[in-house]
Amino acid sequence: MKVKDKGIFLNVVVLNNAKDKKPVPNAKITVTDKANVAQNHNADDKGKKDEIELTADNTYAVYAEDGGKKSAVSNISTMGVKGSKTFTQLLYLDGKKPSLYNLALNVIVYNNAK
Repeated sequence: MKVKDKGIFLNVVVLNNAKDKKPVPNAKITVTDKANVAQNHNADDKGKKDEIELTADNTYAVYAEDGGKKSAVSNISTMGVKGSKTFTQLLYLDGKKPSLYNLALNVIVYNNAK
């Protein structure tokens, strides 16, 4: 992976599913901004596409497709980003989004007033 000095970039990794996690070579990656302007890219032989250039104060929808299969759409926001930043997005061609962790915290407050 190359690192550029300035700008906002997106690195995408396309895998077949969350269980096997096999890269999908040459998958078509589509990045569409809020003005509905689309950028099309192809993943390399390791299922990766690095350094897709993004602009500040924008929102993007990102998905991948190959062989009739399509990933879930992931959203990326560059709102408020100042300076350089690189986002990395993992896409599964089984249509499922990568797992998110939902943690619950139960708090009990006792009144110890005397």
